[in-house]
Amino acid sequence: MTRHNQKDMELEILRYVYEQEFYPDVTPSEKPDFIVNADEPFGVEVTEFFVDEVSARLNKRPGYSEDIIAGKNVHKSDDKLTEKIKYKVTKKSGTAVPGSVTAIAQINPPITDSLAMLVAKINKKTRKLAEYDTSVGPIDLIIYDPRAILLDGTNDHITLQTFRNLQTSHAQFLPYGYRHIYIAVISNEGKSQEIFRLR
Repeated sequence: MTRHNQKDMELEILRYVYEQEFYPDVTPSEKPDFIVNADEPFGVEVTEFFVDEVSARLNKRPGYSEDIIAGKNVHKSDDKLTEKIKYKVTKKSGTAVPGSVTAIAQINPPITDSLAMLVAKINKKTRKLAEYDTSVGPIDLIIYDPRAILLDGTNDHITLQTFRNLQTSHAQFLPYGYRHIYIAVISNEGKSQEIFRLR
């Protein structure tokens, strides 16, 4: 992914939290990623959350799942973190399609493990705030979950238990840092959006 495309993606994520209608003037920057020019300007840092490196590669590298299936250009650890599964395909009419399709399967870690990783990521980002330009005003953090780790697969919503776990995790954050912290989970090509404010 080029730097230009990365910035476009970060701006798209920012817009899920700070809508164009209410925050029209946003300037790309570095440390933080954006400056929102409002009555009281503030910075916004955007980052992605993955539970492991193979998840990041599958999300960021076009065609990487096909590479894993073909066994080429694959990181040495990824075979251990994925499983190749053959699926039978059935049409809506119930007619079976001849042959099978090979796909990549990953098992998400327990939500408690994912939340521990999330807290560690937030604290790591917080420690780096000393490198940021704080003259822009307070800085908010948006964490984008592109693999929808926090979604309940049955109804595409953050579950009540996950909500409670997130609230508990809040106490583990470093006592200084970002003004607001948001978790953004976008699934079904943008049709399902969950924006959860941690702080």
